[in-house]
Amino acid sequence: MSLVKRVPFWAWIGCGCAGAIGAIVLGTAGLIFWMGQRVGDYADSMIDPAERLEKTLDVLHADELPEGYYAILAVSIFGGEFAILSSNPWGEDSRPPDVGERNFFFFTNFDDDAEEWHNFLADSDTGNMASVDTPDFRGGTDADLGERVASGVLDRDDDRITWVSHNGTVEFESLGWESDEGLVTLMLFECGVDGPESWAGVWNGPAPADVEYTGSVADPAEIESFVAPMHPCR
Repeated sequence: MSLVKRVPFWAWIGCGCAGAIGAIVLGTAGLIFWMGQRVGDYADSMIDPAERLEKTLDVLHADELPEGYYAILAVSIFGGEFAILSSNPWGEDSRPPDVGERNFFFFTNFDDDAEEWHNFLADSDTGNMASVDTPDFRGGTDADLGERVASGVLDRDDDRITWVSHNGTVEFESLGWESDEGLVTLMLFECGVDGPESWAGVWNGPAPADVEYTGSVADPAEIESFVAPMHPCR
């Protein structure tokens, strides 16, 4: 007769559940600790002007910022990227600025949103706005769009940028930003016509009296100049 007692089946199940729960608890604690460190790192980098600029250029895939713009915020986490530029600089008290006259929001356009952006931009170009909803934005950015005023496509060596401009406003709740009524230009950066990667940009600014929108965020020449330093597909 064996002196080793057989362990009941329910005990094995209990041990297995306890182990799984322990692994989940430890994993969750590790994730929270890691996220806390990342948030702390980003907070520090946003306060330091040199680190803030370096991080923003990295997210924008740029060697320099567009002329007249300042780095406000840049985040890269869980495979997503988000950055904000503004015509208003940070204050000397290390506090984020008020909403600028012009602002630019740049973010990863995930695969599940790409078709939605394509449809919106394509239907905006034909004036068939009733057939599509406004595409989703990332990073807490929101836009209230009115009449379409201009659209176009900018083909460059390493990407294609499809853009559409509307009357409207932009809001970024985390900074308490809400722009004045003006122009809002939506951009889709793509690595080739059918490329797997894409990024989106939202650029706002005042609406000029000039019906040709010369020098505004709806001016093709101004758009080409503004995005010249940015090359996300490289």
